[in-house]
Amino acid sequence: MTRLRDEYRSAGNVRFFDQMKKMLMDEPDRPSQAEVAIEFGMTENAVKQAFYRFRQRYQTLLREEIAPHRCHARRCRRRIAPSHRCSFGRNV
Repeated sequence: MTRLRDEYRSAGNVRFFDQMKKMLMDEPDRPSQAEVAIEFGMTENAVKQAFYRFRQRYQTLLREEIAPHRCHARRCRRRIAPSHRCSFGRNV
């Protein structure tokens, strides 16, 4: 989330980022798209599109962050002997 915030900060949109982040979280006080549209002088459709792009970019950055850890986990699994079985009878 820090990298995404930095991207919005460099574009001068920190307040907009904060509202998008609130919309992303499932909190009872999160703003509606209509409220954000009014606050920033946008249409609801424009906010909906911006929120879609926000989520997509967040997913991309999250995957980039997780990918090195997943590769490390795969390498570790390959090192486990194939004869090792978990209690459910599947190879680990």
